Amino acid sequence: MNIDPTVPWNHKTIDCLAEIILRYYEVISLQNHECIS
Repeated sequence: MNIDPTVPWNHKTIDCLAEIILRYYEVISLQNHECIS
């Protein structure tokens, strides 16, 4: 994955993707907790 740091939208895109992934894992871990308890 080659990302040109001089392009400003790349940083925003990465931040958005990271946030989506974090929320996705949060939902999964919440579901797992519900299953365990």
